[in-house]
Amino acid sequence: LSSPPTSHLMKWTVPIFGLLLGHCVGPLAGASDRGSVIADLISSHDLSRWGTSGAVPLKIPRHSVSGFSAGASAAVIHLVAFSSLVDGMGIIGGSPYGCNSLPDAGDTCSGVVSTGHWENTSIPWGPFVSQCQRYLAGRADSGLIDDPRNLSGKPVYLFSGTDDVWVYQSVMRAAADQFHRLNASVATQFDLPAAHSWVVDSETCSHPGRVFGTSQCCGHKDGSTVCPLPPHAANPISTGCCGICKQGDGDDKHPGAAPIGWRPPINNCNFDLAGEVLRWIYGADRIRARVPQHAVTPANLIQFDQTPFLPKGWNSSAAQLDEFGFVYAPTKCRISIGECRVHVHYHPCGGSFRDVSTSYMLENGLAAYAEANRMVVLFPQSAKDGNPAGDGWYGCTDVSFDTHDGPQLQTVLAMLRNLAAIVRNTTRV
Repeated sequence: LSSPPTSHLMKWTVPIFGLLLGHCVGPLAGASDRGSVIADLISSHDLSRWGTSGAVPLKIPRHSVSGFSAGASAAVIHLVAFSSLVDGMGIIGGSPYGCNSLPDAGDTCSGVVSTGHWENTSIPWGPFVSQCQRYLAGRADSGLIDDPRNLSGKPVYLFSGTDDVWVYQSVMRAAADQFHRLNASVATQFDLPAAHSWVVDSETCSHPGRVFGTSQCCGHKDGSTVCPLPPHAANPISTGCCGICKQGDGDDKHPGAAPIGWRPPINNCNFDLAGEVLRWIYGADRIRARVPQHAVTPANLIQFDQTPFLPKGWNSSAAQLDEFGFVYAPTKCRISIGECRVHVHYHPCGGSFRDVSTSYMLENGLAAYAEANRMVVLFPQSAKDGNPAGDGWYGCTDVSFDTHDGPQLQTVLAMLRNLAAIVRNTTRV
């Protein structure tokens, strides 16, 4: 997200976590029994159009997750709620599980003071992480999330740039503390002077700061800029599209930074985050070198209708999900998806296809690794739902948002269960 003037903070910073987190506080009513979770998920979706019956359960594949900004916190929720199914996680700029339960969550979960866009160095993160742990334990004791013991030894990769002024490093250090307490296998990279952005190296993007224009959805973009959407999206730039490491998001730590944000929200910090995340999750010896960026195939990015996967009784607006989602499926995976790894990536505020067309999905490095490693990448898409700052991850219209019963999580798991059908029955971008 681009850094706004301080006078606009109530318009921008509060909605980022205030609307997405602060309104999610409250007791959960009508929680389902843990033993019936999978059965409930199977029976609560009308998937007949995908050649699948609710009475015939399909296996949810094991998968890994990643995310950036609001999408990072969504990935944390996904991992904790369904830890028995997730192999590992990698995030930039997210918050601990249960951060919504903390005082002044809208500011606390970004690490900012309530009166300005500056770091709040007085947040008592030690006691606050303990409170988040109690919140997590309460969810687990009620059978609303998987057993937290599943997180022991789970690979978790956390990245936070020293120049990130949207989710300060103190918040990500708190997330690291939480996963250390849960005995996860935690790796951190908190030393690079990166602004708030997904991070790539020069192999993925060789000309940081080079503007290609609106038609390519690459450059400085404000809220009035409209990028061509599928099926009219431009092909990805063969040399990649990215901002400069310290300035790509209009970071106000640097007076010379651009006043509006770089889109897609990708910066070149000479660091291959996608590769680091996947190597940490699966093991360095099990991840092949990525294909060159010019070998990423737009035809392998498939657009599909997300609405059939919504739980019964929910519509897209209520669940804060877009009508459409995407999956990147290399040719070999379309032929035999059961032989491919599965990864879920949650986009950031300003990173949905409505904002930046297909550029974020095709140019953040994940598709290049998918091509080389027989991996399918699911890109669920949230909806802004009136939030001027970004997108509605967490599905906060329901207090079960961070549990098995969360409408967004249920929708994503229904997509995962039906990936083969999605790939067969939809058209390429």
